[in-house]
Amino acid sequence: MEATSEGQARLTETALEPDLPICDPHHHLRERPNDRYFLEEFIHDTGTGHTIVATVCVENRAQYRNVGPEPMKPVGETEFFDSVGARAAATPKLSTAVAAGIVGHADLSLGEAVSEVLEAHLQASPSRFRGIRHSTTWDESEAVRSDARPGLLADSAFRRGFACLQHYGLSFDAWLYHPQLPELVHLARAFPAVTIVLDHIGGPLGVGPYRGKRDEVFQGWSEGITDLSTCPNVTVKLGGFGSTRSGYDWHERGVQPGSAELANTMAPYFDFCIEKFGVHRCMFESNFPVDKASYSYVAIWNAFKRISQSFSAAECKALFHDTAVRVYRLATVSPGIRLTGRCRFARDITKTHLTFLGFRTSRTLAPFRQLWSLVCLHRGSIKKTPKGRSPKPLRRKPRRRFEARLACCFGSKPSRRCAIANTVLFGTGKSSRPWEHGWIRSPGVGSSMS
Repeated sequence: MEATSEGQARLTETALEPDLPICDPHHHLRERPNDRYFLEEFIHDTGTGHTIVATVCVENRAQYRNVGPEPMKPVGETEFFDSVGARAAATPKLSTAVAAGIVGHADLSLGEAVSEVLEAHLQASPSRFRGIRHSTTWDESEAVRSDARPGLLADSAFRRGFACLQHYGLSFDAWLYHPQLPELVHLARAFPAVTIVLDHIGGPLGVGPYRGKRDEVFQGWSEGITDLSTCPNVTVKLGGFGSTRSGYDWHERGVQPGSAELANTMAPYFDFCIEKFGVHRCMFESNFPVDKASYSYVAIWNAFKRISQSFSAAECKALFHDTAVRVYRLATVSPGIRLTGRCRFARDITKTHLTFLGFRTSRTLAPFRQLWSLVCLHRGSIKKTPKGRSPKPLRRKPRRRFEARLACCFGSKPSRRCAIANTVLFGTGKSSRPWEHGWIRSPGVGSSMS
């Protein structure tokens, strides 16, 4: 038993399956009055036994710019996250890629004008910025916190701003309450090319008029989840039960719940999501430090592992790591891969380089900043081969998939932009075997890029 900073007692737990790689796709970093949670505090939590290999840092209305136009102030949070990620990457012996992905905030109700804000986010973090979260939580009860006006997801200006996400290849984190799930279904069907990530399983409420109505809430929530699962562009984050709006009041208890109790409470919801979406569209999340008031970091990940103990190794790998890495396009390179100059150029390409190449508008920068992510997504570009043997040639389907991804970013016409993109990628614009053009050294045994 140990004491928390809030005066509660906490059961001491040892991490279950400590070697299972985890990507935590939802946590925050912030400093507010009497509420500081920066890199040091987060590393203290992640260092409790679980293997956290990467994280996605999500906006929470903190560290905004103090000056400048109001719509641009949230860019300060992305600048802060990016600096934290760089500091974490430069910290010796720290194996966690903190803020490997960043989800910032932009007011999508600005319509087309939000493009300037999106470009500023991309410029602030060219290698980590992945998407936008615009909270649309609303409920008619005053007992439930509302961050938006009703019907925002159907607003014409909001949808014009939402359409800009597709242009920049950005995802959308949806944060709303369970009665609003039908609104998200309509949005997802209207924009099938935009990746949508449902935060906290859609926020089933347990306070105000919803208190004491678990069965009724579950019924309404499950109907919304079932409809939403028919949208292939939607994935769901499994977590967020520690917030006060859930109504479990764990933060008021003298002793925080252990992983067994947490697993028993959350399992019906998570099992239903996994049944409807499948493991490749679900990812476990911590939602720290918001949920820290209710349970410890080691306990929540132990609870997730208890819930998934009947799943196969491949299914667990998807739930704890692979889905998050794929959805947020996290560039992870195995120790066996060493980057050469051409590869670093694509990863670190800047506005100066593109201006030199003849691109004058900042709107054209976003696709080039995705070059590194594209290469890492192209799983077929590097094969596991015995030491001393050359990698096998790519098959036709993986090559075509990568060429399709390239066309989405640079256009399918044989324009100068496409030619330059192919030259940067492959040296000749034709080959899909990057080691032949000095991109990377030929991988040895066990090397991979994902």
